[in-house]
Amino acid sequence: MSSPKYLAALDIAASALSVLLFLKLFTLRSSRKHAFPPPGPRQLPIIGNLLDFPSHDHGERLGRLRKQYGDLMSLRMMGQTIIVINSARIARDLLDRRARIWSDRPVIPLLQLMQLYEWNTTFIPESPDHRAQRRIADRYLRPSALIPYRPMIRCRVDELLRSLLHGPNEFKGHLRYFMTGVIMSIAFGYNLKGEKDVYVTKTEAFAEAIIDSMSPTSSIVNVFPILRHLPTWIPGIGKMRYVDEVRRLGLEIREEPFDFVKKSISDGTAEPSLSRHSFMMAEEDGQLSSKKNQEHTKHCSSLTLPFLAGVDTTGVALTNLVLALLLYPEVQRSAQTQLDSVVGRERLPSLDDRGKLPYIEATCKELLRWRLVTQIGIAHATKDDDVYDGYFIPKGKHLSLDFAAMLHDPVRYPDPESFRPERFLTPSGEYNDDPHMAVAFGFGRRICPGRHLVDEILYTFVSSFLSVLTVEKKKDEDGNEIPVSGKHAVDVALSQPLPFECSILPRDNRASQLIQSTGDGQEN
Repeated sequence: MSSPKYLAALDIAASALSVLLFLKLFTLRSSRKHAFPPPGPRQLPIIGNLLDFPSHDHGERLGRLRKQYGDLMSLRMMGQTIIVINSARIARDLLDRRARIWSDRPVIPLLQLMQLYEWNTTFIPESPDHRAQRRIADRYLRPSALIPYRPMIRCRVDELLRSLLHGPNEFKGHLRYFMTGVIMSIAFGYNLKGEKDVYVTKTEAFAEAIIDSMSPTSSIVNVFPILRHLPTWIPGIGKMRYVDEVRRLGLEIREEPFDFVKKSISDGTAEPSLSRHSFMMAEEDGQLSSKKNQEHTKHCSSLTLPFLAGVDTTGVALTNLVLALLLYPEVQRSAQTQLDSVVGRERLPSLDDRGKLPYIEATCKELLRWRLVTQIGIAHATKDDDVYDGYFIPKGKHLSLDFAAMLHDPVRYPDPESFRPERFLTPSGEYNDDPHMAVAFGFGRRICPGRHLVDEILYTFVSSFLSVLTVEKKKDEDGNEIPVSGKHAVDVALSQPLPFECSILPRDNRASQLIQSTGDGQEN
């Protein structure tokens, strides 16, 4: 039996705890009562700040707003508040240090009707299911887990070089096919059967529909969900026509590849892949006996996550390299001089050479910074009310990250529109790692799980490309160089170079022979 003194002490402790909780609640309510949302431009009737957040070329407009309203601002569109973060410091404070609150996803009605929030790791809300899927993705995409795939990446790069040698005018298609092949091999151990492979065509259609439906302004249904019941011939409702088709595609592209992996494991033909490894580890641990764990494994390894993150983003980054070499020929000369000095002309660079090629390392970093593939990215949402720096941010508000503001800051990166790998080098020419560049892959619990894979692919491609190929401006029939604007088309999801012409040529006969003689399966 407890003594009276012990009980009295418990009463005192409970009373003190109650007082502390009351004071905390009072302080929180008081701070929220006197807090205001972040500043923003004046709203127009009904549409709010819709014109201040256009779906195209929004970088320049957001830049002007940032100068006026600061690093944390708010826009309101059709009754929906969007918080815009323009500073990496604020993003880290909120998305890293307050990840529990700031890692949710806003519900976009079109995507909800496509059922993405039920299974896709990228879109499902912050929850135990999301955390379970992220643990799987982070486990099998960490640097050490990617080592077995290096020979495959090397083989795919060799194939790409041969394609560029024999068909340089179709370089964009070659780059996209290369990235698709890498992703399919790593995700499922599946070798593509040509550019019209059924998995590729299905996933491209699915990815295109998602990107086209993500913006709050892409359809009036995203603003007023009740309008989804109206006939699809009414202006603004037309995207409802393909909701059922996208939902069906989503089911097929997460079931069919997973069935392919299971079958190949059972008949002994399975090649190394994330899905194979995940499936077999889960089976060994007895986790596949749980339907929930099997669903996590399936959804995490489904093609849409690596396809969206890899093919569309890294594929554009590779195209940006060609554009940068065209616009800044001095970069090409400097890179090739270092490659010739370190590697020579008798072989392609390997990962063993990486520490001795600081200019190549700097070029890869500048590729991620120069023309941001994702300027805004997929929106976050607050899971609870929060107060930051005196501003009140209610639960459920959309959050957009202005990556262009963070990586094109003229104070941190002078002359940010120019492609200058030297900004990542010391005065003596050594590589100067810049932790700020982690911004390119996001923050917190939604940071890109494939960032280490992107890093290896970029280095292998950039170093190999520059070793044996050179980019020049194309000439017309009169021998005049065809001008290249260097401009990009920007939408809510991707920033892509406008079509441009160029000549991709072997550096000389020796380089041409090296490309053709490089066999499959060369290892690093």
